[in-house]
Amino acid sequence: MSVNPRDVLVGIFAKNGFIVLPRLDERLKSKTLLVSYGKSGRRRVLLGAYAKEITIQLVSAETGELVATVTSEGLGVTEVDKVEAAITRALKALLK
Repeated sequence: MSVNPRDVLVGIFAKNGFIVLPRLDERLKSKTLLVSYGKSGRRRVLLGAYAKEITIQLVSAETGELVATVTSEGLGVTEVDKVEAAITRALKALLK
């Protein structure tokens, strides 16, 4: 099974009370954050295993200014597991 990182982001934000818009609504620009994520690295941990690092940015839709950046890494059996774990850890730290 493959998990889309966007689905993980949407699920966590929705669970924390955010409304996820299908597209930018000009009327809500002052209350809207643009969320982006990317794979930003990897680190060898032991015997050929590695942790995958991701970085998430939140940008104000109104001003274009950076609101927050968070970086985290995840471990797992597959690449998907690693990315999902990293996103979950990053947003847990950001939204606490």
